[in-house]
Amino acid sequence: MYRLTAVTKRYAAADAVGSAEALSGVTLSVPRGGQLVVQGPSGGGKSTLLRLLGGLDRPTEGSVELDGTDLAALDDATLAAVRAEHIGFVPRRAHLLPALTARENVETALVPLGVRRAERRARAAGVLEWAGLGDRLRRVPAELTPAERQRVAIARAVVKRPKVLLADEPTGGLGRQDAAGVLALLEAARHVDARPGLVPTLVMVTHDSATARRAPRLAVLRRGRVELTEREDGDAANG
Repeated sequence: MYRLTAVTKRYAAADAVGSAEALSGVTLSVPRGGQLVVQGPSGGGKSTLLRLLGGLDRPTEGSVELDGTDLAALDDATLAAVRAEHIGFVPRRAHLLPALTARENVETALVPLGVRRAERRARAAGVLEWAGLGDRLRRVPAELTPAERQRVAIARAVVKRPKVLLADEPTGGLGRQDAAGVLALLEAARHVDARPGLVPTLVMVTHDSATARRAPRLAVLRRGRVELTEREDGDAANG
């Protein structure tokens, strides 16, 4: 599924002199349908790695392959189409559109795919029902709790039946019970409304040790370098 080879990402330094290295020579693979949790301190490169996996940024050096296609080699329009169709994002904060209802927010993921309105509404309602929000379809974000908003964000990522689910600190700011519920939902999301024969790959970024302990496969990022721990058979490589 994913294969990163000697990936380095540099940004211009804050003082405009030289550059800062967010990732340094990362080589890593994540199998189709697998799970990987990425843990590390702030500034360790976690969000940069997630942006590269999601095609939101390009490496300075190396390659990021999704199903054998180097994302960095795609033009902007093709890359945007890949993101729209194949990659579901769950952001740190739900980032819902405030004027839209829960169902309408979920439907936004299907608009770029050309899904007809009736099917959009049905699929959005079905996924929200699965997420425990069947009675919240017509609520706007201000009428939802933080945990409910995050559940809507998960539903929005899942509804388009992606190949990949990417989650950036999905439990940030939630209490322990709500965080556990969101994590359980995100893990279950790999098996709901999927394309026939497809179990989405899940990559989650976190700084939380409790979340990391749940992971069958854990990559710890420190100063742009990755240390990988395997807790089940897999083909991920340490870089």
